Amino acid sequence: MTGAICGGLLLRPNDRTRARWVRALAVDNPAYLAWLRHGKGQQPPRQVHPVGTQDGGPWRGGAVVPRYAPGMDEADAVDRTTCPTAEALTLRGELRPYQQQAVEQAVEAGRGVVVAPTGAGKTVIGCGLIAAHDTPALILVHARVLADQWVERIETFLGVEADVVGYGRKLPATVGRVTVASLQTLARWSWHELHEWGAAFGLVIQDEAHHAPARTFCGVLGGLRGRHRYGLTATPSREDGLTPWMHATLGPTVAQVDHVALERAGRVLRPTIRTWHAPEVDLDGMEPHERAEALALCVPRNLGLTTEARLLVARGHVVLALVQLVEHAHSLAEIMAEHGLKSAPLVGDMKPLERAAVLDHMRAGRLDVVVATSLADEGLDAPRVSAVMLTAPTRNIGRTLQRIGRALRPHEGAPNPVVVDVVDTWGPFRGYAQARRTAYVRHGWIS
Repeated sequence: MTGAICGGLLLRPNDRTRARWVRALAVDNPAYLAWLRHGKGQQPPRQVHPVGTQDGGPWRGGAVVPRYAPGMDEADAVDRTTCPTAEALTLRGELRPYQQQAVEQAVEAGRGVVVAPTGAGKTVIGCGLIAAHDTPALILVHARVLADQWVERIETFLGVEADVVGYGRKLPATVGRVTVASLQTLARWSWHELHEWGAAFGLVIQDEAHHAPARTFCGVLGGLRGRHRYGLTATPSREDGLTPWMHATLGPTVAQVDHVALERAGRVLRPTIRTWHAPEVDLDGMEPHERAEALALCVPRNLGLTTEARLLVARGHVVLALVQLVEHAHSLAEIMAEHGLKSAPLVGDMKPLERAAVLDHMRAGRLDVVVATSLADEGLDAPRVSAVMLTAPTRNIGRTLQRIGRALRPHEGAPNPVVVDVVDTWGPFRGYAQARRTAYVRHGWIS
């Protein structure tokens, strides 16, 4: 035996295969590529890798290789994963057919990524996975709103009160049946602390699994020994080239819910796609952040967006306008308010109670428009939204579809969903718009 499978493959300090694993998993460093473009600041490393280091235990100083890295099946290692027994839980209610299929496929594989678009009920699928494993479960989240949603769904669908680690809560003295934990909190623990504490769980689920490649989050999963490990995401592909790390950490994609199945089941509606051609803005020679600022400061563009929002509201829509910059969210919401719309920003620099108040006002129908940054990409529960304005140029198709999904859930009395795709005239941005259009054609939303 040369290693042990725990949170990852653990190697002895002098194991020469560490270098091979590092070479196999190394990718071009996104920060280095950005440095080449901008030439600012200290030069980052050319490549990065997800291989960690044990900071305690008998093999202190040895490597921690992601558990499902390519070639792991050939590793000479003993299984030291954990799967303690716990009380059986019965799922309250029935899973929809596509949810049941996703759970069965994942359980059969024993690990891996479940891809489910907005509206598929990822947390309900997660509850199905918890019920299918009679072992303590650990749910990993990166945002408080996601933690709150999991706690509510777990109580509703499993009838138990989940413990919470992080977000101002004290660490429970004992491990309960289900625990929801902040990834940021666990990332502050040493690898050895995670290795010891994580032995109490046999099931680990990471929500929004596309965040797994973040180096600190890779380190968290590298310390958790639970035998069964799953990831849930609507957007499995990353633009920075780190998608292979997600699979090396969580396993391959083992189940996928198709948007057509959701439409046939009546869980999502088919949107009308409207293209709005924005006024021309000269962006040549600018850095990415300068281009974003130039678009945000363009008065005709902002007034045009406001007019589009007013037309949507006049037709009965509640509008989610998605922007790139925090400052733009504030300023555009202010412009819309000056033109008679009940609007509010929703951004990361707001206090949790302020964000909760905005969402409560939206759900109660007291807001016409919410102008949000990427904060709205994950965990936003806003069933009244029936129109989405995509105001920021992007070629990230997965994120675009996730954003559109915010408007596709049926709501009594709401008009059919509308998507306003804003097309800017600068050359590369026209290419982004064509890529989005191709995705809309593929989904059958336009011809």
